[in-house]
Amino acid sequence: MNKKFLTIAKMDRCLLTLLQNFRRFKQEVYVREKSTQNLRKPVMNTILTPDSIRKVLTTVRHPEIADNVVNLGMIHTVEIRGQEVTIHVALPLEEISKDVRHKLAEGVVAACKSAHPYVDCLVHFEKMSPEEHDRFCEMASEKWAD
Repeated sequence: MNKKFLTIAKMDRCLLTLLQNFRRFKQEVYVREKSTQNLRKPVMNTILTPDSIRKVLTTVRHPEIADNVVNLGMIHTVEIRGQEVTIHVALPLEEISKDVRHKLAEGVVAACKSAHPYVDCLVHFEKMSPEEHDRFCEMASEKWAD
C-alpha cells in the first residue's frame, strides 16, 4: 500500500513539473527562419553581446506606436548562451493580440538575424511592472501612430 502511494505521489510531482514546463514553453515564441539559403554573411567586427543586440533592436518599430521597442522600454533582458540569444520582451498588458505579439517577435528575430545570422533567437514575452507600464503609456500617448 505504501509503495502504491509513493508511486502515485511521484507521478503527481512529475505531472506538476510537466504542466509548469508547458506553461513556461507556452509563453515563449520560437520564430525561426524556414530556409538558411538567404542568410547574409556575418558582419565582421560585430561581437555578440547584449549591448550589440540592444543596438540592433533599435531598428524594430512597435506595430502601433511610432517608436522602437528599446526606446519604449520593452526589452527587459538579453541573454546569450553560446549561439542562442533569448530576448525578454515586456508587454504592457497580458491581453495583447496574437498579431501584435507575432509582429514584435518577427521584427526582433529579423533584427537579431540581420546582425548575427548564425544565432538562434528566442523571444520570451512577459508583463511589464506597474512602473514600467506607466512610463510606457506616457511615451505611447505622445507617439501613438495614426
